[in-house]
Amino acid sequence: HEDLWVMLELARRVDCTPDVDLTTSEDSALLAHSHVTAGPPLLHDLPLDLQAKILSLTEPPAFAALRRCDCRHREAADAAVAHMLAQLRAAVAAYASADHCRVLRHCRLTSWPITSCAIAVVLPATEWAELLSPAVHLLEHWLRAELCDCLQRLKRIAALHAGKGSTLAALRHLHARSVLRFETWQQSVVPLGLECECSIGALGGSQHLDSVCAGEPSPLGPAAQRLLADALFTSAFGMHHRASSDADAERAVASYRQCSYLLQHALAIQEEQLAAGSIQELTVLCTRLALAQAAAGRGDLRAAREALEALLPAMRSTLGVGHPQLSQAQLALGGVR
Repeated sequence: HEDLWVMLELARRVDCTPDVDLTTSEDSALLAHSHVTAGPPLLHDLPLDLQAKILSLTEPPAFAALRRCDCRHREAADAAVAHMLAQLRAAVAAYASADHCRVLRHCRLTSWPITSCAIAVVLPATEWAELLSPAVHLLEHWLRAELCDCLQRLKRIAALHAGKGSTLAALRHLHARSVLRFETWQQSVVPLGLECECSIGALGGSQHLDSVCAGEPSPLGPAAQRLLADALFTSAFGMHHRASSDADAERAVASYRQCSYLLQHALAIQEEQLAAGSIQELTVLCTRLALAQAAAGRGDLRAAREALEALLPAMRSTLGVGHPQLSQAQLALGGVR
C-alpha cells in the first residue's frame, strides 16, 4: 500500500528529526503525494505517539480537513489530541512541583492543542476554562507573547458558541492577563481593566462578594468560584500595573488597596479549594506573592517583607530551587529589604 508506505516514511522522519516542518520541502511533497496517489494519509494506522507528532506539525486547516475525511481519521486525530492534552496536564502538574525542571523547556507537541486552537474542535466549550486555568502559569512561561494571540483566537471562537457565558468570561480575563504581562507597552491598561471587570461580573463576582461580606455562604459552586478567583487575580494584576505607572501618589495607593482587597478574596477562595484538593498550591503561592507586592506598592514595606519571608520557605518546599516564581519572590524580597 503506497499510501501507508508514505505515512510510515513520514513518521520515520518525524521520529528522527523533531524539527521537521510538514509545510516545506520533501515533507510537504510526501503529504501531497499521499493525497494525490492514495487519498488522505492513513493516520489511524500509526502508533498514537507518532499520530500526535504528525498532528503537532500540521496547520489547523489541515487538522480540520483530516477530521472530515472519514470516521477513522476523525477518531485517530481526536485520540492524538487527547494524548497531547494528557501530556499537557502532566506538564502542568510537574511545573507546579519540585519536578518543574523537566518541563521548563517548551514542548511544541504538548502545547499544540492550545496554539492551534484544536481544543475548540475536540472539547466542549464548557471545558476550555477548566483546562486553561491551571495551565496558564506554564503556558505563560512557554509561549510568552504568543499566548496572547492563542487566547484571542479562542475568545473569538467562544463568542460563537451557545452557552458560552463563563467560558467567554474566563477567556476574556486570561487574554487580558497575558496582554498585561507581555504586551502592556503596546496597549492602554484601562480597556484591559474594563475587560476584567466585565469578566468578574459575568462570573458572578458581585453576588459572591456581597454574600461573603455579609457573612453568608457564596451562591456560587466550587467550579464557578475557581474561575472567579482567577478573574479577581487578573483584575488585581491590572490594577497593580495601572498603579505602578500612576503619577498621582494618593490615587496609586488607593489602587493598591483595591488590588489587595481583590487578592484577599481570591486567596480565600483558593485556600478553600486547595484544602479540597481542587487546585494546585502554585496558584495560592502566586496570589500570596501578588499580595506582598501590593503591600509594597502601597508603602507598607514591613508587611511586604514579612509576607515574603513567610512565603519563600513555602515556595522552596513546594516548587524546589530554581522555579521562575521562586526567583520572582526572591527579587521582590530584595526590593523591600
